[in-house]
Amino acid sequence: MYDFLYNLPHSHFAINALCFSQDACVLASGDDDGYIQLFDFPLGKELRRLRVATAVMSLLWHPNKPDVILIGDARGIVTVMNLHAEVQGFSLRTGVNAPVDTLAYDACNECLAVGVGTDIVLFNHPEDPWTFGSNIPPPPMASMDDNRLLLPLPHALRFSDNGRSLIAVYFQHGIV
Repeated sequence: MYDFLYNLPHSHFAINALCFSQDACVLASGDDDGYIQLFDFPLGKELRRLRVATAVMSLLWHPNKPDVILIGDARGIVTVMNLHAEVQGFSLRTGVNAPVDTLAYDACNECLAVGVGTDIVLFNHPEDPWTFGSNIPPPPMASMDDNRLLLPLPHALRFSDNGRSLIAVYFQHGIV
């Protein structure tokens, strides 16, 4: 069974992403209208509200920088935002005009993996500025369902083995 703690106050738009800070004291949520809300956890009190230009599809707290959150949007852009800086952040362009469905960051090799469209795009971040690393193409597999072509879309990413391996999950095809 689950215990209901509280209902997060939000806009009238669908919440697409939730993510806890590294210390689990802040919960971030992102919605279709481009709002990111930060809540004190477990109190449920809103701490801050931010906005990006389009729908928020994924969120990830930077593992080494507790004040930095990565925001994946509906246009294939990742915004890197320092929550305590005056500047709104900067954008990493994936080159793919599709929703950023998943993000993963490996602290060992300072690499960001972005699941966008059918691709996985890698960025290196040994120090500023971020640099494009490579593009991992999708598995050579598509299927038909009710006369529709289903392309393999990465929905979850995770680095393992101290950053030497990247695990990608394609739910609609059962591929890992």
